Amino acid sequence: MPKTSNCLAVLQAGGKGTRMYSITNDRVPKVLLPIGGRPMLEWQILNLSKYGIKDFVIIVGHLGDQIMSYFGDGSNLEVNINYIVESEPLGSGGALTYLTEKIDGIDHIILALGDVMFDIDVNRFISFHKVCGGLATLLVHPNAHPHDSDLVVLKQPEITDEEAVALPVGGLITGFDSKKNVRNYYYDNCVNAGLYLLEPKVILGLGPVRPLDLEKEILLPYIEKNRLFGYHTTEYVKDAGTPERYRMVEMDLEKGILKNKNLLNPQRAIFFDRDGTLNEYRGLISSVDAFKLLPGAATAVKKVND
Repeated sequence: MPKTSNCLAVLQAGGKGTRMYSITNDRVPKVLLPIGGRPMLEWQILNLSKYGIKDFVIIVGHLGDQIMSYFGDGSNLEVNINYIVESEPLGSGGALTYLTEKIDGIDHIILALGDVMFDIDVNRFISFHKVCGGLATLLVHPNAHPHDSDLVVLKQPEITDEEAVALPVGGLITGFDSKKNVRNYYYDNCVNAGLYLLEPKVILGLGPVRPLDLEKEILLPYIEKNRLFGYHTTEYVKDAGTPERYRMVEMDLEKGILKNKNLLNPQRAIFFDRDGTLNEYRGLISSVDAFKLLPGAATAVKKVND
């Protein structure tokens, strides 16, 4: 597998995990809860390290000593791990200000929320980010409850035809659609998944250490500058931060869904049109009697759906 560009991975694991108290009893950080015999945070490290990412910073806070004790310097996983300890809560983005001294020579920063389980082709994510030329890229995807989610509004980027051939789906972020809005209009099911790609300039521009909101105070200003993008993927990225979602991720892992949805693996696809893909081409069809499936088409569609 080709090595990615020189990236630093930053994992956010400093929250109290109040939504998981029924499982953790506030005795263990939620990111250390086992899924398939490994903590969630370990799955993140393993997925990223497959793509040549070996330098990690884990942001810890509440019960952070357990995280540092478990992972140590990362040598057991053949990676290098440093830590940022939040002595007091700094919001979703404040601790990133401590990264200033850790990004010398770094091309990109991959930021992941600690309770997100994922298995993605990181190289595709980075390629999209490079082609678009933004300062920050959010990984976005559809979810099962867009009606009560904050949505990301995308516009296709201006790129060449050659770039478009190899470019995954995504676009320029033009705004966020709050879940509090009355949506009596058409909207795309496009949600922030909790994975980000940042240029070092983003970190260097944060200023002194202080509480910061990642989306509102750090990322939102880049919309007006046309420097914030969304990478849309069908790969497995799921919030495991509630008991119900945690158990769902456990089942998905057991079924092999995480690995199979990685775009390095062949994906199923069906193409429907009137030009000979599934049916005989007969020009403009105005009657159902003129429609005729190609030999074997119905059997093939049934086999895929089964």
